[in-house]
Amino acid sequence: MNNTSFNNDIQVEFSLALPYIYVPNTQWAEIAEAVDSASDYVDCSWSGNYCRFYKGCQDVSKSEMLLTIELEGYDLQIDLMDMLVDGGSFGMATGRYCYLPIFKSL
Repeated sequence: MNNTSFNNDIQVEFSLALPYIYVPNTQWAEIAEAVDSASDYVDCSWSGNYCRFYKGCQDVSKSEMLLTIELEGYDLQIDLMDMLVDGGSFGMATGRYCYLPIFKSL
């Protein structure tokens, strides 16, 4: 995903109360496709509105997965690997899944 760029103007919602990023459907699909192709261990589901690893966050290789968002001429870079969320936060068994914090805004 390091070399993937998207040239669309979009609105992104950051919530300081939650460790998640919400993006419009079209951009989520583009990001999910890039994430899916970057790793064999990630599954992105349109209907489930998630990208997750089939292993616990402690077992995920911490190689860089940067998301860069241009804000009025300033590039905000977010390393998604620093924001992984354990499946227990979503009602799944703790340590079984690890979610990337990007979701479609519904």
